Amino acid sequence: MQNILSLIFLFSLFIRINMYAQTPDYCMSAPVGYAAGVTGGGLPTPNNTVTVTTASQFSAELSGSKSIIIVSGTLTFTSQLSRSFSNKTIVGLPGARMINNNQVGSSSGILYIGGGSNIIIRNLIFEGPGAYDVDGNDNLSLKGASSVWVDHCEFQDGIDDCFDITGTSDNVTVSWCKFMHLKPPLAGGSGGSADHRFSNLIGGSDTDKPTDGHYSITWLNCWWADGNKDRMVRGRNVELHILNCYWSSQVASNNISLTAGDMGCTCYVEGGIFACTGKYAILNIPRNPDGTPITPIPSVPFNFKFVDCYKADGTVPAITLTGGASNPGTLTAPDYTYAVYPSGQVVAAVTNPVCGAGATLQVTAQGILSSACGVTAIAKYEESGFRCYPSLVENTLKIDFPEAGKGIANINVYSVNGQNVFALSKKVDLLETVELNLEKLNPGVYFVTIKYGKSVIYRKFIKS
Repeated sequence: MQNILSLIFLFSLFIRINMYAQTPDYCMSAPVGYAAGVTGGGLPTPNNTVTVTTASQFSAELSGSKSIIIVSGTLTFTSQLSRSFSNKTIVGLPGARMINNNQVGSSSGILYIGGGSNIIIRNLIFEGPGAYDVDGNDNLSLKGASSVWVDHCEFQDGIDDCFDITGTSDNVTVSWCKFMHLKPPLAGGSGGSADHRFSNLIGGSDTDKPTDGHYSITWLNCWWADGNKDRMVRGRNVELHILNCYWSSQVASNNISLTAGDMGCTCYVEGGIFACTGKYAILNIPRNPDGTPITPIPSVPFNFKFVDCYKADGTVPAITLTGGASNPGTLTAPDYTYAVYPSGQVVAAVTNPVCGAGATLQVTAQGILSSACGVTAIAKYEESGFRCYPSLVENTLKIDFPEAGKGIANINVYSVNGQNVFALSKKVDLLETVELNLEKLNPGVYFVTIKYGKSVIYRKFIKS
């Protein structure tokens, strides 16, 4: 009972901190938003992990018994890999990359997930051959996969799009991902577009949708960088929450582009910065396959709202309505719990080259993830005067105490099952650094609580 109560206390404190945090959570321990509750392959253990170094090994392990697949090095694909699977985590070691440079449409693309659920994909670079409008395949496609978390991935140069969500896919969170086009577009494709540097399509047609009628997707701390022309994002029949994201492409025509579809759209954009060209948000009425507007316009909800969003010059981005589309503007925030920080902090957080958007996580050979900075990884907690480091502990965890005064510090370390594995009560002086010798702990994830005066600080660290 004591262990259970300790664990309940830890996680209740974790929730309270995340509800009121004003700093980025660079290394999330679990997804928030519409994919909340996704666990993938669970916590890594020697029995449930496997490391792959080739595309053929990766293909085989998607059907294998191991629930966590660790990608090492560069996996080169000669055609799109199509699979359906559930309860898996795919995580890349630093620098891990999946590549397909084939510009023949039928042989292009990297990973197509055609079904399944409870899937996590983290810390991978997906590289395509560059944009060429030949009805090719995407770097990553979800078509029928539900409850999916894609985190800290980098998508480069999709021949069609970088990452699409279509079919009956639903309940997805995309966090800390970066989308870019580094290679020049190739004109002359059968699709007719001379510049198809597109990023994210949600819904393949006005009638494409999941079972409940709307694609429920959270986009969190994502960065649409330079080289993107359109679809950042482009959606139909969507229920979107776009939170603390950054648009910076200087070749963009449209950034967010929505069509009502046959079920309508809602899109709540919160705490974002638009330092880009093109239309910031364009709302389109449904159209026939030949491109002509559907008449009469279907009576479906179509609602878009900017909250704490600004352009680079400090003005509010505009919403463009076309062909008779209307926007009631009465949308409210999603009803799930999430943390938000002011838009003025977005650019610095998302573009941080050490731990911002993209494949920037630290990953051990055992599949344990951490970040070089950020509050969850316990690199810093300067708001209260404390500084705890490092986030990846070999033997010693250091805690700097503030200069607010001196007193008794009660420090406790807990395992993930709530067991108290280390305890220290110590009188500390001004600006003192306390070092905890944790060499006897087994490798894994731990939680530390620091009770000092009226402050109670909770953080996570990883013992290597």
